[in-house]
Amino acid sequence: MKKSPGEPQTLRRIILSACALLLIAATADAAAPHLRLIVTKTAAEEEAIRTELSAGGSFAMLARERSVDPSSAHWGELDPAEAATLKKQLSKEVGALREGGITGVIRLGSSRFALIQRIDLAPYRAGAQAFRAKNFGEAEKNLLIHLQSNPDAIKARVMLGEIYEQRHMPGKARPEYEEALKLDPGNRDALARLAALQREDAGTVKADAPQPGQAGSGNPSAGKKDASPAETRGSAESKVIPAPEPLPAAGEKTLPDRLPLRMIVVGSAAEAAGILDEYRRGKPFFFLADDRSADRKSRLTHGDLGEVETASLQPELREELAGLLPGKVSGPIKLNEHSYALIQIKNTAHLKEVRKALSAGRLKDAQEHLIQHLSLNPDDLSSWMQLALLYEKTNATDRAEAAYRQALIFHPAAAEPYERLGELMLSKKECIAARETLRTGSREAGASPIIEKLSEIADICLIGTGK
Repeated sequence: MKKSPGEPQTLRRIILSACALLLIAATADAAAPHLRLIVTKTAAEEEAIRTELSAGGSFAMLARERSVDPSSAHWGELDPAEAATLKKQLSKEVGALREGGITGVIRLGSSRFALIQRIDLAPYRAGAQAFRAKNFGEAEKNLLIHLQSNPDAIKARVMLGEIYEQRHMPGKARPEYEEALKLDPGNRDALARLAALQREDAGTVKADAPQPGQAGSGNPSAGKKDASPAETRGSAESKVIPAPEPLPAAGEKTLPDRLPLRMIVVGSAAEAAGILDEYRRGKPFFFLADDRSADRKSRLTHGDLGEVETASLQPELREELAGLLPGKVSGPIKLNEHSYALIQIKNTAHLKEVRKALSAGRLKDAQEHLIQHLSLNPDDLSSWMQLALLYEKTNATDRAEAAYRQALIFHPAAAEPYERLGELMLSKKECIAARETLRTGSREAGASPIIEKLSEIADICLIGTGK
């Protein structure tokens, strides 16, 4: 596409503006203390909470369970702007707090009483420093101390997962990445590391499978190590990773009639080999398709071709697909003199487990398998919507909102996430946020009948609140 003469200057202005905003945010963050807040309606409730804290209770957990402030959705943690404002309003109480310190009960107004904690980041800093020095034992010890007081610390969880990987303990790494994704379903580091572990699991399943005639081939558990409690971590049923179903061996030319595929197309074998090397070093296939594929149409869908009729594929592609495991990536395939492809069969095994869990009424298990599926296929709109609706059913509305927003990162022109987000916000009487979300949806996805109706309700909601 030909660029207009004004584009470089426009791009430069956007970059400079973004840099300025980042500088402002960084400055505000440096100036503001890291605070958590618990607000209740009576001083007696705050005193009872303070007693629990004195007995070793977690401020973050108590904020999550007992605070009536909106920050309870974030374990009581305030964003930098809110923390700076609170510090200014309560300079005496907050200014005197050391890291880890908690104020006495503070009266904020009629029927509003508060406790404030300054988050102790010393264990996290010590853990991060030890991690950079590759002193993984010391890093693990400090990060676990930090997570005991701050169970919502996403960076600490991802770092702890990487430590366990470095120490060849994937069974302990995986739950840390899963916990990080529960808090932030779109966390790219956790998604990438979990996807890499899934690829390793798929390879291990194939390599460890007993061959016909081998000792123990009749025993399903033969050749497998006994799982430690840390590796199972919870019910085995909800944590077991479904083994990918192999296609026919390479010598067999029979393929299923349809396959869910992703593809990257580039101009040379060397470029395809370079991308394959990046994939093997942990970069997710869908990111590489989005960044590098020369096929414009599939690049817009992160390389996703959908369900493809295998009979319609070129013979070279069909031959490479025979024997390829779901989730694995082919070698470079020559399509013509100027095009080479890498192809992947999408791993959708977790969706089968989701259906089983839902039919048995196990909503939590269904959520876990959807998270696993989305770690491999984060552009799957229907799965993000299903996960968000399950969160709504279990009253985890903050997680539902995060799932809807993650769907919009990959599908900004889809109307359904805006509709559900708007409806969710209206149910929580967040009239202004609902109206802005629905306006954005109307602009990006077009004014669907549902968006128009919800927008009218949002306006009525605002009138009713006097705003």
